[in-house]
Amino acid sequence: MKKRLTVAVVLGVIAMSARGQKLNESQVPAVVKIAFEKKYPSAKASWDKEDANYEANFKQDGTAMSGH
Repeated sequence: MKKRLTVAVVLGVIAMSARGQKLNESQVPAVVKIAFEKKYPSAKASWDKEDANYEANFKQDGTAMSGH
């Protein structure tokens, strides 16, 4: 259950909030990064934190994407 929730948080695509806090990759929990890498293995992400959610910002096929 915990793993499913983390995957949902990482991968649900939403618009960025102005309240987002920029993070270094080292500040993102390993389970969050692993879930992202499984879904988008070739993507390089920059990370934000919005409230309790981690958001990956990345490009896929030339399109800017973000996901919780």
